[in-house]
Amino acid sequence: MSKKTPKLPSELLADRLKKKGWAIVENVKPSKFEVKDLELVSILKDGEESVDGDTMRQRATNLKANFGLDDAKYILDHQAEIPVEFRGKYLIFPGTLFDCMHIPSIRWEDGKWQFGFIPVSFGFNYGDDDLLVRSKHANKGQA
Repeated sequence: MSKKTPKLPSELLADRLKKKGWAIVENVKPSKFEVKDLELVSILKDGEESVDGDTMRQRATNLKANFGLDDAKYILDHQAEIPVEFRGKYLIFPGTLFDCMHIPSIRWEDGKWQFGFIPVSFGFNYGDDDLLVRSKHANKGQA
């Protein structure tokens, strides 16, 4: 009898989303990080009021903040470690893209962290509300 390989969190969620007709078209590998070591990263540059989804996704890669669905799931599984200052923000995870052009997000609402999706086509113009996350060690050659 062969032993089944356990599914990654994104594969488990993908099974549920397939029932809704959603499919993952791009997905990064899970990052290695501790939730307590995360920092918020702005999508916007000085003087900008908004950027489109493609620009945001490219910046996420350049800023070493291209987390995906598995990372969002890991953060939710360890939400007691999410810094309090992250509350009131939309944490976005552009490393996973669904065929319906949505990306995963986590937001603090009604006293708890909630998982959801943001359409990439909306653009990102909420200033300090739409933020990427990355490890504080990302710029030091560690991930």
